Amino acid sequence: MEQRLQTLNEFEWQAISSQTVELLASNPDLVKNIEKGKYNTILIDDTSSRVSGLIMKNIVDIIYEKRDIDKAQVLFFAGDRDLLKKVESKDPVALVVGNTSFLKKDSEAFRQYFKDLDLVSFTIDKGEDVFSPMGSKSFIPHRDSMGHYDPSRGKSVSTGVELKEGSSVAEKVSDSQQEINRTRQMIKFVSHKALELYQNYDQIDDEVERQAALSRDVNLLVGEASDLGYIKTRSNSYLRHLFLKTSFLNDLEKVGLLEKEEIGLASEIAEELHKDQSPRSDGAYIYHILRVARRLLEEYEVFDPEIIVSAILHDSVEDQAKKLAEKSGDESNRSDREKALDFIKENFGNRVERVVRKLSNPEEMESPEMDSEEKNQAYKEHIEEIVNDPDAFLVKLSDFSDNVLNLGYSHDSDKRLKLSKKYLPVIDVFIDRLDSAQDILSQKKIDEIKEKLETASEEAKDFIESQEVL
Repeated sequence: MEQRLQTLNEFEWQAISSQTVELLASNPDLVKNIEKGKYNTILIDDTSSRVSGLIMKNIVDIIYEKRDIDKAQVLFFAGDRDLLKKVESKDPVALVVGNTSFLKKDSEAFRQYFKDLDLVSFTIDKGEDVFSPMGSKSFIPHRDSMGHYDPSRGKSVSTGVELKEGSSVAEKVSDSQQEINRTRQMIKFVSHKALELYQNYDQIDDEVERQAALSRDVNLLVGEASDLGYIKTRSNSYLRHLFLKTSFLNDLEKVGLLEKEEIGLASEIAEELHKDQSPRSDGAYIYHILRVARRLLEEYEVFDPEIIVSAILHDSVEDQAKKLAEKSGDESNRSDREKALDFIKENFGNRVERVVRKLSNPEEMESPEMDSEEKNQAYKEHIEEIVNDPDAFLVKLSDFSDNVLNLGYSHDSDKRLKLSKKYLPVIDVFIDRLDSAQDILSQKKIDEIKEKLETASEEAKDFIESQEVL
């Protein structure tokens, strides 16, 4: 658990360091509560707030150690409510660190297990009080805290990686371990520095002077960390790709699939095919491909190598038929799609070819003569056909989940509205199919997936309604 960390670049460390200091400076009650030993449990959102959660955990540890208070229990929460049953204290009082959707979605579960809880939000985009409706004490930065930092680079890279010591994967990706070690060092460094700095701003009444001082000190903090070697500035794309790929390799190793040549070949082909494809709102296109494959392994516990290969290649024919056709060496007048599918059949077998064929949207769905409603209806009918094939259903379920569960990350309201209208009618198709999927998924997994899709459905409905009001 300890080795699974997010990694941030220099700009992101500036933002999160600024927010940590600002959080302490603008919320004296939070510091007083920690000094009194109020919290015996720290609950960290493991999907997006691990770094900020560990910073808060370190700050609590530092203060508790000075005051000879027993350490708080730390739990990393990623949607598994059974984890809350592991709370050790008979009178649990929690400090919860997480993002908006995490806290809103699971607030009732928290109330069930905790006598009291206070909520901390490290939010980069907006410093609004998003937790007051929950009826618990909340602590957020005094303001947005971005200062001169570029908001487009202010989001942390939520890509964790687990590395087993001495494993072949760890040897292949030693660079990843170095990044993890830097992140650990930086978490400790920011925790100590934040406690040193936050009191400096209490005496500054002028907001402009206050933010100037904060910006100056955070720049010095990040500069010192760079000099110490805790930050190695690299682009988000490099770091995210590195950690996603490492995580995928580790997932494969854990289930004995790392040495499967067909998976390695499919991965190489996908990297090449999609490297120049237009990025999605949540990053380079290859990230989507890797997440679809990882979800099957990690969340759905599907270990069939042909299904994993199909996931890696699921968009290859639909989006990159021409490139794949060129690999086939077929110089006939047949369509690029047919050449591409023949290449897949020749290299990966009939089953993978069948799945990829079914998953590829019919070309007529892109006809300019069809309006958006007609295209959405055609898409729904296509999905209804796909879910009848168990293999194609599994891959499409992971693909669709990656699309619909990431809608909230889109900053383009028009695009999000368009996709919400496209996906909303289809969510029920997947939920209905899951009711009879016990032969390919465990009931526990079915229930977990349905819950996520039902939440996505509600969020899509709310967003559509909010846009129609506007």
